[in-house]
Amino acid sequence: MRDALIELLREEAERRSAETFSAPSPTDVRRAAGRRRRATVAAGASMVVLIGAGVAVANQAVRDGRTTSEPTPTRTPGPQTVAQQRSADILDGVVLPEGAQSVDGPPTTKLQQPELTFRAGSEYVVRDSRFWTVAGTLASVSQFFLTHDENGMRYNGYSGSPNRGQPIVAVYFGDLLFSLDPVDASTVGIRADTSVAWTPDRAASERIPDSVDSVEIRYYLGSAENPLGLRSLSGVEAQHLAELVNALPLVSTQGGAFHGSLPCRGDILQTRLTFVTDTVTFIITWPEQCGGSVVTIDGLAQPTLDVSDELRHAVEALLPRPTQTP
Repeated sequence: MRDALIELLREEAERRSAETFSAPSPTDVRRAAGRRRRATVAAGASMVVLIGAGVAVANQAVRDGRTTSEPTPTRTPGPQTVAQQRSADILDGVVLPEGAQSVDGPPTTKLQQPELTFRAGSEYVVRDSRFWTVAGTLASVSQFFLTHDENGMRYNGYSGSPNRGQPIVAVYFGDLLFSLDPVDASTVGIRADTSVAWTPDRAASERIPDSVDSVEIRYYLGSAENPLGLRSLSGVEAQHLAELVNALPLVSTQGGAFHGSLPCRGDILQTRLTFVTDTVTFIITWPEQCGGSVVTIDGLAQPTLDVSDELRHAVEALLPRPTQTP
């Protein structure tokens, strides 16, 4: 193959360097065509070998697990999923009296519902329940729960509630509630309920757009028309405050995220930030002592935001709160 290529190149060079042209004989034409075919076939064989080797290398890489594709990113669980996992973890970790047996449903009619309903009406709460029975009396089992605070449980001060003529005891540990009712003279039914609140993510339409132009900081009592402190900012300061506001979580209250005015006295100092963008006007107002906030976008009430200390400190660094009020 190598000699054939060299011979073909030599003849081509001789032909180009010839000072005069002479027509080749029929025999010379046949010989040259044969040499070209042999050189072409040899070169083609080389390409087949090279391409085949490349396919073999690629196949071996696949067999070895060496691929160039990026790993699939792990999705961060949403707040509701996190709350569901916490609810399951709480119930998996409850501390029960020795000998407690799990049952599929309420062991008594009265344990079909929890003794207390906490965080009632909220759409942002994960609820779950489990049931057991245990040998003992209502007094001994309730005493067990009142004296055991394992797994981070903390007694919040509620116990010993009568229920429609018969005693049911409720023991409340924050996100966990135990309801107890006698099954018979020597057996007590146990119901455990979780109520884990979660905060929904904010929609993009509930945030300040990136095109924020300016922000006005205003302190006032009663009416915003009579400010005790006022400053307008633009550029980096406005963008920084907008980023802090956009990072605020929604307030998950007993009735879900609430809208409108806060039940706060008029003599409480209020802080208001008014952001102006090329599309909307975003206003957030919060009282110093009542918690929560009032948020509007172009005058329309939005879900309440939980104001962070970082935002408060950033605002006060740009405009100190008035030290004296009327």
